[in-house]
Amino acid sequence: MQRRTLALAAAFGSLSLLVTGCGSTPVRAAPAASAQPAQPSPDDQVELIGLRYALASDCAERLRESIGSRHLRVGADERTNSVVLVGPRQEVDRAKQLLAKLDIEVKAAKP
Repeated sequence: MQRRTLALAAAFGSLSLLVTGCGSTPVRAAPAASAQPAQPSPDDQVELIGLRYALASDCAERLRESIGSRHLRVGADERTNSVVLVGPRQEVDRAKQLLAKLDIEVKAAKP
């Protein structure tokens, strides 16, 4: 069985992912999972949650993986170590509860 190295590239103009193999020959151009991003609602809540212990980028990724909502948008601001939440109040509140559980001090193990 031959191993193949693949690379992914975002084609922003078409909202597609370009998968290439060895060299520059395209293997596949696939539409992005969500070609139409959720439109913001006038009722959406915007929250900026500053974190003390955890990295905002890590927490934002965990939220995206665990909540997986089309309506909740999650971002990270590395400069302020904050997570940005935009979406319906109920989903923003649920995300904030999870963030509170993720942003805890972890004591180093003693040797």
